[in-house]
Amino acid sequence: MYSQRPTQPGSMLQQGSTAFPTPPASTAGSPQELEQAPLISVSTYFHPTANIIPYVDPDVVLASSDSVYFYVHRQKLLHRSSNNFANLLPSSSTSQTDLQPYVHNRSAPPPPLSSPPLRGSEHPNSPHQHHTSPSSRQPNPRPATPQTLLVVPERSDVLNILLLAIYNVSAERYAPSLDTLSLVPQAMIRYGYNPPELINPNTEITRLILHHVRADALRVYVLAGLYNLESLAVSASRHVRSVATITDEQALMMGSIYLRRIMQLHVNRIAALKSILFVKPDGHRPGQPPCDGTDQRVQRAWALATAYLAWEARPDMPSVEIAKSLAPLLDHNRISAVLNAWAHVKDTI
Repeated sequence: MYSQRPTQPGSMLQQGSTAFPTPPASTAGSPQELEQAPLISVSTYFHPTANIIPYVDPDVVLASSDSVYFYVHRQKLLHRSSNNFANLLPSSSTSQTDLQPYVHNRSAPPPPLSSPPLRGSEHPNSPHQHHTSPSSRQPNPRPATPQTLLVVPERSDVLNILLLAIYNVSAERYAPSLDTLSLVPQAMIRYGYNPPELINPNTEITRLILHHVRADALRVYVLAGLYNLESLAVSASRHVRSVATITDEQALMMGSIYLRRIMQLHVNRIAALKSILFVKPDGHRPGQPPCDGTDQRVQRAWALATAYLAWEARPDMPSVEIAKSLAPLLDHNRISAVLNAWAHVKDTI
């Protein structure tokens, strides 16, 4: 998520009393001097030479509460924000000039800038990297782009996922926890974004959250209800095993509408399962003449088995458990009919 780079003495970006150290130029100082320079933490994705938007240099630097720097683009931050990124960025009518990409050569794009090398102890998928001397990097052919430094209250892990959601880039390699993901929608609201617009079936952050649905479906459902994330709530509702474990706090967070919907889903599924089970079988097997005694024994055994299943009925009762209880009583075709009917009962809100 962030890397640590040596800074160049005297290379600072000023905003009021806030001083921001920038990575050194490729010709600045000897390797020994750079090794002794202080390190700053810079995002491994949103770094100065990332070229996220081709030929458009980042013009905003975000500093997280734990002092990790993210190089981003004003146009991206303002695109869907209803409050100018928490009123930190002006809605500039003059930004059209700022947003024009710098073209080093109109017949060919500027030469690529090599990524800073990693020390051997760091893995490429690590959330942070420690960079060695950048003396091997090519000189940057672009003119310096004016950059605005904004200090924000989010931790770097939350800010990283927020920015990746704004850019709609996969964050799977960072493997964010559900704790981190749960803080992102509130950060979206703070900066003027509508969570349902950024968290929907077509976005990468939704897939990240769904990675946690099997392990903690109820918590994902509560998160979806809290921010009215309908598609996420529908997906999570399939995996919520019980409404009996919902706490008062969770009920308040998801709200009355989503609470009623998940409870109604479970009530409906249990009722549907009982309805399927209470349809009595014919008693005799196909190809054999009916026998009253056999019919009565099968009916009694069926009544006992279905009474047990009905008593133990759960909205997520697996088909294998139903089949195991009915196997001594019915042939394969009839068991399959019961299981097929159960499989077609609606399992989402």
